[in-house]
Amino acid sequence: MSTVVLVGAGDIAVSSAIELRAGGFDRAVVLTRGRSSSGESACAVLAEHGYRAEAQHCDVSDWSSLAAVAARIDGPVRALVYSPAGDRDFRPLDELSQDAWDRALDVFAGGLVGAVKAFAPSLTRGASVVALSGTSAHSVVSSMHLAMGSAKAAVERAVTYLAAALGPAGVRVNAVASGPVETATIVRGLDDAGLDRLRSWQSAVTVPGRLARPADVGRIVAALCGPQLEWITGQVLLADGGASVMPPDQGPHSMSGLLSDHGRQA
Repeated sequence: MSTVVLVGAGDIAVSSAIELRAGGFDRAVVLTRGRSSSGESACAVLAEHGYRAEAQHCDVSDWSSLAAVAARIDGPVRALVYSPAGDRDFRPLDELSQDAWDRALDVFAGGLVGAVKAFAPSLTRGASVVALSGTSAHSVVSSMHLAMGSAKAAVERAVTYLAAALGPAGVRVNAVASGPVETATIVRGLDDAGLDRLRSWQSAVTVPGRLARPADVGRIVAALCGPQLEWITGQVLLADGGASVMPPDQGPHSMSGLLSDHGRQA
C-alpha cells in the first residue's frame, strides 16, 4: 500500500493525487480544516480513480492538531502534498489586519512546517514532500496579495530548510510555484468580467496560450514525487507557462483589478 497525504482538498491537490495513481499510489488521506465537506467530496473523486481514500479534519495552523491526525494514520507515507485552503481574504496594506497577516503565515508557512514535523516519522526513505506556492512569492501580482505573497515566499524558504532536515532520512522536499490556475476557488472568487480578463491575460502571456488547469500543476507535483526526479530536492519549480519570460507587450504583468469586491472575500 502506497499512501499520499493531501493537506487540502482543492482541485490542485486532488489532481496531484490522480496523477500519482499511475505511480502505484492506492491510498489517500485528505486533511481539511473544520467540518467542511470538501474532504469527503475529494475522497469521492479519488475513489473513482481507484484510491482507498479517507478524510480527516484538523487545523493546519495548530501543530498539535496536525500531530494528532498523523498519529491516527497507520502505515508509511510515500508522499505529502501541502496545498491548504487559505482564507483568501485579499486586502491591500491600508485594509490588512494583523490577524489576517498572522493567519496567512500560520496556514501556509507554519502549517507546512507543522505538517512535515508531524508526518516525518511516517515518511519512508524515498518519499517526497511537495508544497504548492505561487508566482506572488516572486513578484507583486497585485496590491491585495501582500499577505498571501509574503506567506508563499516563506513557504519557499521553509522548503529549503526542510529539505536539509529530511535529506539524511532520504526524503525530498520541493515546491511548485504556479501562476493562476482555473480552480473552482478562482472561478467562485472572480466575477464574469474578471474571469474573462484573467483568461485573456494568460492566453496572451503563456506559451500554451491559455489559463492553467489543475492537472497541469498536478502532473508536475506527481513528477517531483517520482523516482525519475530523485536528484531534485530543496528546489522551487516555477510553473507559469512561460509568463515570467514573455516581453512586456505580450500582456499585463499583474492581477491588479481582477479581484472583484466579491472575490476579495472569497
